[in-house]
Amino acid sequence: MFKSFLQSVEDIIGGEFREKEIYSFYGMANVGKTTYLIGEVINAIKQGYRVAWIDTEGGFTGIWSRFSGVYKSRFGVDDKSVEDNFYYVKLLTPEALAKYLGVDYEINYGKGNKVAIKLKGFLSKPDGTLYEVYGKKRGKVLVVVDSFSSPFKLNFSTNVENFSGRADAQSMTIMGIMKFMDKTSATVILTHHSSLNPSNPYQVVGGVRGGNTILYYSKYMIDVEMPRKKALSDYRSLYGVRTPVAKAWTMKKWVKIDEQGYHDSNEEEVMEIG
Repeated sequence: MFKSFLQSVEDIIGGEFREKEIYSFYGMANVGKTTYLIGEVINAIKQGYRVAWIDTEGGFTGIWSRFSGVYKSRFGVDDKSVEDNFYYVKLLTPEALAKYLGVDYEINYGKGNKVAIKLKGFLSKPDGTLYEVYGKKRGKVLVVVDSFSSPFKLNFSTNVENFSGRADAQSMTIMGIMKFMDKTSATVILTHHSSLNPSNPYQVVGGVRGGNTILYYSKYMIDVEMPRKKALSDYRSLYGVRTPVAKAWTMKKWVKIDEQGYHDSNEEEVMEIG
C-alpha cells in the first residue's frame, strides 16, 4: 500500500491505495487528472514503488515537463529515483493496449454499425508487454492508464460507442489488467473521460464514459469536477462516486491546484472565495 499525498483522496477511498485494486478518476477534458496523477506517481516512487505509465492520448510530455520537477522538489525525490522506477509507453488502439497487458484480440468492423470482437487468447510469451517490464516483480508496482476511455472512443464510431462489441473489448482489456494485478499484486489507477447528459444542460456532474464495464471493476471511483465560477478556477471538487466509506455521491472534498501542483483544501476556503 502507499499513501496518497492528498488527504482528501484518502478520505474518499478509505485509507491508502491498496494492492490488487483498480481506482478510477474521471472528469471532463483539462480538469487536471494527469497533473494530479503525476504527483501521485512521484509520491509512490518516494515510497518505494515502481511505476508503469500507459499513455493512450498523447500530450503527456508537456504536462510531465511542467509538473514532474515541482513534485520531485516538493516530495524530496531525486531524478535518478524517478529514472530507475518510471516506465512510459504510448498506445493508441484498444488492440495495442490489450496486447501490452497480455491479451490478444481482434476487432472486426462489419457493415453498418456491426462490430465483433474475437478473443485470440492470452500471450504465452509476453515479450514486449507490461510483463516484460514489471511482471517479475511482486508488490510495490503501480500501473497508470491515462486514459482507459480514449482508445475505445477513438476506434469505435459514435454510432457503435455503446454497442456490445465495445463493451466486449473493454471487458477483455480489463481482464488483462486483473490478471496482471493477480500476478504482481500491483495497484492500478485508471482515468476516464466524462459524458454529460445532452438532454439536460443543467446537469453538473457527468457520467463516466465506459459504462457498466468500468462500474463493475472499479471498486473506487472519484469524479473530478471544475467549478463553473471563474473565481474558483484553481479549485476542483472530488466526488466519491464509489467508495467503501460512504454512500455514492454523498462524499465531496475540495482540492486546489497551483504552480506546485495539487493541495488539499476545504469548504470554508472555497466559500470565502466564491
